Amino acid sequence: AVAFSVVAVALLGFASPANRGSLLRASCAAFVVFEALNGYSCARLFAFFQLSSWTTAAKTSSSSSSSSSGGEDVYHHSQTSRRGVSWFPLSFASALFYPATVATVSFVIAVVLAAQGTATLATASAVTAWALASLGVALPLAGAGAYSATFVSRRLEPPVRIAKIRRPLPPQPQWYANPLFAVLFGGVLPFGAVCIELFFVMSALWLEQIYYVFGFLVVVLLILVATCAEMTIVLTYFQLCNEDYRWWWRAFLSSGSAAFYLFAYSVWYFVAKLHIDGTAPACLYFAYMAIIAFTFFLTTGAIGLHAALHFNLAIYAAIKVD
Repeated sequence: AVAFSVVAVALLGFASPANRGSLLRASCAAFVVFEALNGYSCARLFAFFQLSSWTTAAKTSSSSSSSSSGGEDVYHHSQTSRRGVSWFPLSFASALFYPATVATVSFVIAVVLAAQGTATLATASAVTAWALASLGVALPLAGAGAYSATFVSRRLEPPVRIAKIRRPLPPQPQWYANPLFAVLFGGVLPFGAVCIELFFVMSALWLEQIYYVFGFLVVVLLILVATCAEMTIVLTYFQLCNEDYRWWWRAFLSSGSAAFYLFAYSVWYFVAKLHIDGTAPACLYFAYMAIIAFTFFLTTGAIGLHAALHFNLAIYAAIKVD
């Protein structure tokens, strides 16, 4: 939503690429505004998986596998109530996770630049404004979205009965069922959908060129969304055919792995196209590309996860129970 909003603003002429910093300001504003959607989506997923608190997010795979069984245990619900989901810590974490990550990387780079005797990345006023926007606007909006998803809107329900006993996984077939292969292979086509346009975007970022073809960029973004969804659905289908019901993290990582290829492409671009000497400029380049790759990872991973989730809902809703 943020990417399409920023591209739409640029396409309509409200933010000119010739005005350096206008697209960045538009991106920050769109990110803050869409925190409500972020909190809503995050709480809706947590309520669907029925996690007792946001602190168990990293343990989704292990904890849910202990309470499920068979083909119907694709959803892996634990036995907690709807109001057991703690929406306030969830909204707090979802609203501040990405800004805190970016701020941490920026702080490290600022220390490196200060040690080299060069200017910092941002002024104190810009940092203060971003912190106030994150705490004063983004956090309340994420809380409102999480509250709405938890207590107001209709929650997602599994279309089949969920078993409570874990079913052992059968022996998996050959190399193509390996999770590492699925994750690495899943990001190839999404990255291939954007690699040509990525060259022109990076030329605008690092070679002082101006990017104006935002209409074509919208088409590329639509192709990226479709490619991420299709690749994740296909890999999830093969995984379920092998009776491996642990699809959620693999769905997220398989499409999110396109960020790995994006960062590898940035390394090639640095070596082949840029002529940068010195530690500080190189650190600045790779810091920016790491932030971009991390953003790309979260975006494509979220697309793949939602596609796999709705694919599972659709196929299990079609099951006829006698």
